[in-house]
Amino acid sequence: MALNGWKSKLRHSGRHLGALCIAFLCLCSSSFKPWDFPPQSLADQTTIFVVNHGWHTGLVIPGNVLGNKLEVISPYFDSPPYYELGWGDAGFYQAEDITASLAVKALLWPSDSVMHVVALPMDPVSYFAGSEVVALTLSSGGLNRLTSHIAASFKYGVNGRLEKMRPGLYGQSLFFVGAGTYHGFNTCNTWTADVLASGGVPIDDWLSLTAGSVMVQARQALQGR
Repeated sequence: MALNGWKSKLRHSGRHLGALCIAFLCLCSSSFKPWDFPPQSLADQTTIFVVNHGWHTGLVIPGNVLGNKLEVISPYFDSPPYYELGWGDAGFYQAEDITASLAVKALLWPSDSVMHVVALPMDPVSYFAGSEVVALTLSSGGLNRLTSHIAASFKYGVNGRLEKMRPGLYGQSLFFVGAGTYHGFNTCNTWTADVLASGGVPIDDWLSLTAGSVMVQARQALQGR
């Protein structure tokens, strides 16, 4: 599916729910929380990115900082400068036609999960020029925790390799079998929040059911540095 068409359907599906959740988030988030594991020097900094796709959020990390645990994705791609990663419902995330019934099923019935990995040929701000992208700076310790958390979101075969499923949604991308169960309180966006929190970003997963609520907190985290 073309990137623009996929994102258009996601935006339409999540617009009303997102508005309600963002309003609630603004009422609840009255102060900034401190960062964990802040960088101690310029040499200790790595920039990652949060991308808003309308209904779904993705995380982008540089291709040269995968770490030992996440290095398992590199054999499937051609050494791109960046990777985008996302976790979600196996049926909804892979669907070519996103419908209301698919969205309701994903929220109400626990289901299997998938990981979506995209090899980005350029920086995410340029690649996702029509989307909101927030850049966040992590320390080496925070980055190590974040990549380990992402690596734990894949399901591994008996030989320790990833279980590849099918081509992804856009660009050079693939779906892999995910670890964990997707349901209404464990969504693609709460996954993003959990991963960011593991890296030290001040964000709450219980306030992160929608892409909009994740992006609000990412912007607040950036302002609170």
